[in-house]
Amino acid sequence: MPISTIGTAGLEAAGVSQAKLATGVAGTGPAFSAYLSANQSMTQNVFTKVAIDTEEFDTASCFNNTGSTVGGIPAYAFKPTVAGYYQVNATNYAYTTVTGIVCYIYKNGTAIKGGWGTTASAVASALIYMNGSTDYIESYSYLNGITPSLYGYVSLTFFQANLVRSA
Repeated sequence: MPISTIGTAGLEAAGVSQAKLATGVAGTGPAFSAYLSANQSMTQNVFTKVAIDTEEFDTASCFNNTGSTVGGIPAYAFKPTVAGYYQVNATNYAYTTVTGIVCYIYKNGTAIKGGWGTTASAVASALIYMNGSTDYIESYSYLNGITPSLYGYVSLTFFQANLVRSA
């Protein structure tokens, strides 16, 4: 029977874990999707961590949606427990009028990938290697405008990642 017919829950129930899958199969690896639930005020022209606080799903409890470190995971960060290559997506949408917006993905506290917008939104998307033990990622934004803020809404300011290939 093909895996698509069995489904992930069926694989787990049969005792097929990530470790038992062939090299290069994402299987049941960590994945999350979360969003900013309320508008977030920003300081103009300063890179600011986006307070992604509402989870849609977090398959392996690797995303921290709180403002403090929990279980070794920094505030508003994803720290997967499986080494591999992760597809990471971040979108930031300005609530106020801005002349420029930047969305960045940070890895271990350093900006590594970003996207620029000249109106209301910016997107950053990348395939990023994570070591499964100490690496973590966060979403940051940079706004140029008077009293800048990000729009807190499920489809406008969000952060996601999923394992696409184990190491």
